[in-house]
Amino acid sequence: MNLKKIIKESIDDFDWMRGDLNFTINDIIGKKMLFRNSNLSEICKNQSLMDIQRNQLTLGKIRWDRGWYVDRVKDNGTVYLNLDGGEGLVDYEIDEVEKYVNLGTWVLLDDNGNILNDF
Repeated sequence: MNLKKIIKESIDDFDWMRGDLNFTINDIIGKKMLFRNSNLSEICKNQSLMDIQRNQLTLGKIRWDRGWYVDRVKDNGTVYLNLDGGEGLVDYEIDEVEKYVNLGTWVLLDDNGNILNDF
């Protein structure tokens, strides 16, 4: 009897209780993010990013190389994204960051490296 398998199956039985996960910028600040391959760019040719739903995406492999994190929130509704190693800051709209994370195209990691938004 594989105890890990039994525990995982038991947890999966309660997935319906979790509902949709929606991360806000406060949940995202300081957490490492990685890029996941997807068909998002194809969908964005015909539709605005903000109108895209998770079920429209085909998510692929996570690129486990370099990541980034939200360094700080600016007063104008944007944030600084900082690349691993502190090699540069890039401005992003808060709404866009939240959308990428909630779609699953940007993978959000906890402090132990576990994926928080693996849908």
